[in-house]
Amino acid sequence: MKVLLSGICVVLLTGCCHSAIPSEREVKDALEKASEINEIKAGLDLLERDLDTRTTSKCPMSLSHGKRLHSDANMDRRVSNALLASRILMQDGQYSLNEVGDVQHIFTRENGETCVTNNAPTYCNFTSIYRTADGSCNNKDNPEWGMAGRPHSRVVKNDYDDKISDPRTLGLNDGLLPNPRIVSNEIHRTVGNVALSDKLTLYAMAFGQFLDHDITLTPEIHVEDCCAETNRDDTDKCFNIIIPEDEKYQPLFTEGYCMQVKRSSPLLCEDPFSKDKVRQQKNAITSFIDASNVYGSSEEQQKELRDENKPHLLKTSMDGNRRRILDGNDADCITGGGQHCSKAGDARVNEVPSLTSMHYLFVLEHNRIARNLTEFYEDSDVIFEETRRIIIAIMQKITYNEFLAAFLSTDALKKYELLSSVKYKYEKDTDPTVINAFATAAYRAGHTWVSKTMDLFKKDFHLWKNETHKIEETFHRPDLTYLPQSFARLAYWLSGAKSPDTDAFLVDGIRDDLFLDMSEKIAFDLAALNVQRGRDHGLGSYNDYRTWCDIKPPVKRKWGSSRPLPGHTDEMTKKLQTAGYRSPMDIDLFTGGLSEKPVVEGSFGPTFECILGEQFRRLKFGDRYWYQNKDAGFTKDQIDAIEKYTYSKLLCNNYNYETVQYPSAFNLKDEKKECVDIPDLKFDVFNPNPNPEKKVLTLNEQLKRLIETLEGK
Repeated sequence: MKVLLSGICVVLLTGCCHSAIPSEREVKDALEKASEINEIKAGLDLLERDLDTRTTSKCPMSLSHGKRLHSDANMDRRVSNALLASRILMQDGQYSLNEVGDVQHIFTRENGETCVTNNAPTYCNFTSIYRTADGSCNNKDNPEWGMAGRPHSRVVKNDYDDKISDPRTLGLNDGLLPNPRIVSNEIHRTVGNVALSDKLTLYAMAFGQFLDHDITLTPEIHVEDCCAETNRDDTDKCFNIIIPEDEKYQPLFTEGYCMQVKRSSPLLCEDPFSKDKVRQQKNAITSFIDASNVYGSSEEQQKELRDENKPHLLKTSMDGNRRRILDGNDADCITGGGQHCSKAGDARVNEVPSLTSMHYLFVLEHNRIARNLTEFYEDSDVIFEETRRIIIAIMQKITYNEFLAAFLSTDALKKYELLSSVKYKYEKDTDPTVINAFATAAYRAGHTWVSKTMDLFKKDFHLWKNETHKIEETFHRPDLTYLPQSFARLAYWLSGAKSPDTDAFLVDGIRDDLFLDMSEKIAFDLAALNVQRGRDHGLGSYNDYRTWCDIKPPVKRKWGSSRPLPGHTDEMTKKLQTAGYRSPMDIDLFTGGLSEKPVVEGSFGPTFECILGEQFRRLKFGDRYWYQNKDAGFTKDQIDAIEKYTYSKLLCNNYNYETVQYPSAFNLKDEKKECVDIPDLKFDVFNPNPNPEKKVLTLNEQLKRLIETLEGK
């Protein structure tokens, strides 16, 4: 079928005359040819699937991709047609990419919009203190900045092989980059026991994952099976990792084994550096730290999550006489008898039980705060929005003052002005949109914090009933969340266990055995995927970002040079050469950044500290609704109350802790403190009418509120 397909392409890709820029007729012809080729490819894919007698795809990511958010198929088709038509004009008409870009108005008119999935808002209420659900109307001059459905931003020019769309596979002097699995085996494999951190709890991993799902979600393209014969070489849609030879670390990985990698869903947008129209990737959710993982990134999602009878509350479900997180679509995970998948503001809620526990924690916190605010407000919508506003502020404060402060260096916290002690001034020219390299490489450094097991602990932070489970057995499986007090017991584990150390290594459970299914001969490597995803997105090399960060001295072109790879140990430098990188300047961002020596007082090397610091600075100072900015509507007393409230107390309030690390639940070195002695959120400062006499509740009203609170837990 591959021969047939290539023959079709040769027949259809006929030449055309050259002029200064493509004519309207040439653009229409190219789009027509592109559409025909893509329809034939789709037909061949369908035919192969009809002829395939397998009941289950053997591609390792097929089952898990079914749980992932995919993009708009119509947009994928339009972009695919536009990209192929652009190549036709460049190859047959000998037009430059810039010349093709000059007629994009014809592409748009004939083929439709290819850059954004959500249109910029036509009206914004800039006087409101409440955010929109989709993140629009934040910046008054650029109301689409940070909203859901927009392309990721770039700080370094793309490095696609063809400068428009083909994944990065070539390095310096067009030498081939090494196979991602080989890179993973050489650089990211854990040898011996997992080294544990002396300063971080496992909440660094759990909160980091939860936060990631608040600010970035890159959908994958629509394609049934990238390992199918008709799709393997279709690099517009698929960018599989093919195992080059039998290996000893994962017996399933034999020569020719196909790790399915669907490319990220494309947009065709203007490159900020060349101004040409090139392949970009979108963020399906809002970029802001706005608790979209709790409430969703659309009004429709918010409505689905709110309680119909008490709209100021978020919905929960019942399992017998136990309340739990809201039940979702049972096709979204792998369930046992009587179990259900969960539903939350982010579609990835079911990835692992610890993440589900994080989601439920913030559902409980929303409902706790909302019940307290009923004393000050009568309108359910107002109570909901006021609670949402407070939850967002709490998440922002925890993220910057506690989470980031646990692993970024003092110098980085100061340089990027990340702590709340810095006087806040909103910057209307700062674009908060998530940077592609942050989402695709730098923030994935948190994968080094993933534990090899997932456990349930008691309140004394010791194992409960021998409930310890291999991490690879927990993905998309809610079993652990159905055990007694499971959400709290998962939280006790996250507080009481040490994080793996911050280094270049990932545990075997996610590097060899991710999505493991021995019966179907399925396994996957997250480190290899991270490398491949960076290439899919056309990210520049590690050296490109080190240069952007102005880190000196520079990386050398040749391995034989003196100190060819600054910031790395001699041992790691040798490993990177052994991994197959022909030049130090070829190293992928994920691998190069994660293998750097950490900075003083920090957990990461200078390149990742730079990208992380810059991104979180943009998310803070580019957010008009940042809790310290006047447009967020908080008074000085309310801001003070938010800043004194800690993640430690939030855990105490909702998961019945007795003691917890304080003032930071992320820091192992902080002593455990009795929950009763940790300051709570002061609700009286949120009373919009503090002068009248405080409402006195009758005994029946007090009893009713107590029952509601207990039911909520």
